[in-house]
Amino acid sequence: MAKRKRVVPDFMLDNPDDSFMFLMPLSMKPHLNEDIGNSYFNVAVKNLTQNKYFKARIAPELFFTRFKLQKAYKNAKLDRSKNKKTKSSNKHFLLIHD
Repeated sequence: MAKRKRVVPDFMLDNPDDSFMFLMPLSMKPHLNEDIGNSYFNVAVKNLTQNKYFKARIAPELFFTRFKLQKAYKNAKLDRSKNKKTKSSNKHFLLIHD
């Protein structure tokens, strides 16, 4: 039987002790000459441990199947200690466009 292959983004491999949160997709770069599997999303990511924001390239299959928005991950696993919601952090904002 084949071994299960884990796909972990590079920034998580470089910082295995940090927690990361995928905030929102910024854009999609489709690769139209080949198949859609060569496309990627630019995603806004927050390093919760260092309180830094950056942009990362994530494959669509990882983005839709493995990682969810607004959830904390540590070494590509769900970080339950960072995902606990408190009343102060559970604020919702309504944006109105004229």
